[in-house]
Amino acid sequence: MADRRSLGIVGFVFGGVTAAVMLIAVLVVKHHVESRAALDGRFPVLAASTQAVMR
Repeated sequence: MADRRSLGIVGFVFGGVTAAVMLIAVLVVKHHVESRAALDGRFPVLAASTQAVMR
């Protein structure tokens, strides 16, 4: 059975990996949103709204 210190180290490593993955995810989403906004500004919207389709 593992001792308390080893489990603490493993938990700290997993916490660090989790924080790194979340940071990368935030950066990717931020970049995607900024790129999408730049693309949307140049072209007119061609999709119909949901309300127009439902009527």
